[in-house]
Amino acid sequence: MPKAEALAAMFLEGPPYIPEYDWLDHPALMAEVSGLDPFEHPTEAHKICIEKLRIDWVLFLHGRGMRFEEGEIKEENGGRKKYTEWGISGSEWEAPPERFKTPEDVLAFDPCTSDTSGISVLDPNWSENIPDWTLESRKILGDAALVTGCYYCTLMMWFVMTFGWELYLITAASYPKEFSCLIDRFAELTAQRYRNWIAKDDSLIFHTHDDIAMTRGLVFSLDWYRKNFWPHYERNFDILKQAGKKIIFVSDGNYTEALDDLAALGVDGFIIDHTMDLKAIVKKYGQTKVLAGNINTDVLTRGTPDDVKQEVKRCADIGRVAPGFFFRPIGDLPHNIPLENIKTYYQAIIDYGRR
Repeated sequence: MPKAEALAAMFLEGPPYIPEYDWLDHPALMAEVSGLDPFEHPTEAHKICIEKLRIDWVLFLHGRGMRFEEGEIKEENGGRKKYTEWGISGSEWEAPPERFKTPEDVLAFDPCTSDTSGISVLDPNWSENIPDWTLESRKILGDAALVTGCYYCTLMMWFVMTFGWELYLITAASYPKEFSCLIDRFAELTAQRYRNWIAKDDSLIFHTHDDIAMTRGLVFSLDWYRKNFWPHYERNFDILKQAGKKIIFVSDGNYTEALDDLAALGVDGFIIDHTMDLKAIVKKYGQTKVLAGNINTDVLTRGTPDDVKQEVKRCADIGRVAPGFFFRPIGDLPHNIPLENIKTYYQAIIDYGRR
């Protein structure tokens, strides 16, 4: 069963085919494969697609469907929260509250004692901070796929989603000593959320996210991370290790420069962005770490079916020797991929995925 194959890869046992991990958000394909309207029946349609397309590892099942007219933006919270078209689920972004205008406003904030109203990410019931839907999806899917969920705010994302990128970066650069105290407070919040998650979820795999990089490399210097973030990562990852978890880490962008540090901090697996050198990473970590990714969604979106085949074959030829390698499209599988291309992708992972 796909779940068993995914777990075999997670424990570096080299299943007979390269398993696949994705976030399928393509209504045309989902409707064709499932026979359902995925906007009306998102959970049921997703479940059928996972079973029929042999998707081995998923975060969870779709829980909502949002239809958009071309160019439409849906708004909530007086326009602070916006949704734009992205497959059936929509892409969501919330602007920081207007009370955060200056670095002084940022430094005066305490996530544990200050007013957190209007900040979704700090709501204890925010879905990506708790495993509830992950557990429900796991129950629905059974052995059809490995369901891990993904904890969103390892550390970096707290600041991005509470204060916004610009104010966060200005404050961190202008007031390094004072900002380090704020990092301490948010790191403790992560520790609390980790404990809450593992108290509910007995899965051996813990998938955690932090966008520490962009396409051109790390957001801050590696020395900055070593001074300000890694000590907190180490302490909080130890919570997971003591609970027997394997840690899978994901960041947007090219975080190659941080890989060795993250491995030393206890990370057991990496999602490899398409901007990173898969061949070099497999050479160094292919026998000791779970590795997933490197398939460029832009090729799936803008290329020909032959381009799609070659992109999958490239990753298969490199990753096949790594017992914990997964196919993974970086950029997910949204609505704007041509239908022929996404069908070609799923056939290609079968054609090229045998070890």
